[in-house]
Amino acid sequence: MLRIILVSLRKRVKRFALVFVQFFIGLTVLLFGMFSVERFFRYERNVEQVLPADMLHLMGEEETETEAGDDMEDGPVEETGKGAYDYERVMEEVRKEVPGLKLGVFENVLIEAGDEEASFLMCSREVLEMVHISADQSEMEQLAGYQGGETVPVLVSSDLAADYEVGEEYPFPDDTMPQFASCRMRIAGVLEEGAGLCMGGSSDLSSSIKTAEHTIVGPEIFAFDPDYAYEYNLVCLPAEGTDREKLKTEFSKRGWDVGIQSVREEIQKYFEREKTVMFGAIGFSAILLVLSAVGCVGTLLSMVLSRKKEFGIYFSLGMKKRDLAVMVLGEVSVIFLASYLGALCAFAVIVQAGMDGAGFVPAASMTMTMAVMFLCAVLCVILPVRKIMRWKPVELLSKAL
Repeated sequence: MLRIILVSLRKRVKRFALVFVQFFIGLTVLLFGMFSVERFFRYERNVEQVLPADMLHLMGEEETETEAGDDMEDGPVEETGKGAYDYERVMEEVRKEVPGLKLGVFENVLIEAGDEEASFLMCSREVLEMVHISADQSEMEQLAGYQGGETVPVLVSSDLAADYEVGEEYPFPDDTMPQFASCRMRIAGVLEEGAGLCMGGSSDLSSSIKTAEHTIVGPEIFAFDPDYAYEYNLVCLPAEGTDREKLKTEFSKRGWDVGIQSVREEIQKYFEREKTVMFGAIGFSAILLVLSAVGCVGTLLSMVLSRKKEFGIYFSLGMKKRDLAVMVLGEVSVIFLASYLGALCAFAVIVQAGMDGAGFVPAASMTMTMAVMFLCAVLCVILPVRKIMRWKPVELLSKAL
């Protein structure tokens, strides 16, 4: 039977190619629809695996020119040699004014080694204590306990594990930044494969979460960039009951205006923004799926009717109508599996090219798509199979003559 099915497929490549394309389009679009729905409902959980929902993101607003006066608690804001605010001093003063406040900053530093690029995610001690990094507690304690010195404990992403052995020391892979020249990395551990990290640099922290690739996570080893880190990557975890307005006022008193938004609020904004897209994806996928199924039914039914003479010959040679129906089911199954594999490959390539850290086909999306399209495939062959089973033997034999 298998040989007959393969011969039949080869003889009708063009006709079966049409069915393949219809299945392929339906499967690919359905995968995207399922994937969008899955990402939508998993977004909150994925974010909270990296960032606490109660964490506050403090976005720097336009700097305020202030002079000495009665409205300044501790006098005028000091400035560095670059004309920027003394951010570290202001942060220390705010910590003293707001009891129980964890306040930290991080920076995604691009490092280069020849033609390759990597990220050094430099985090202050407070950030290392706040965020959820997929590493053992002892490994995190090594990073948080760094007090300066040439040997810097770091974590590396899983794709770098082959190049860096845990417990060994290596020079920083950098050809451009002199700050790294006097330091060496001591590999404290390896991040879990697929671990997420917040890379920062955006108005919503949750939107900057990426799968860790070519990434090194380490403590603060030199001054943070005042125009990047302090303006975009300032985060805090206040004690329960802390007045957000008081926190904002404390910064404002010191000439540093900040906007405050919690990670939970960012998640809600995402849901509000994306729900229209999600429902649109579901609707579009459903429409194309129905059109694909209807097209397949029509094509298969037409093919069965046009092959009545062939079926009559098989019948005259001893095949039963049940065998003819099995042959049609086998042909459709082969086409279905081929189009499903093609759709998976196309979907993975497109997602990999368009979404950072999302170049994979989630198991739930694959399973649901397979189930839905299998049901559609079954529905597509019901009419052709029923047509075959209703043919009378004399009709098939007459066509074979």
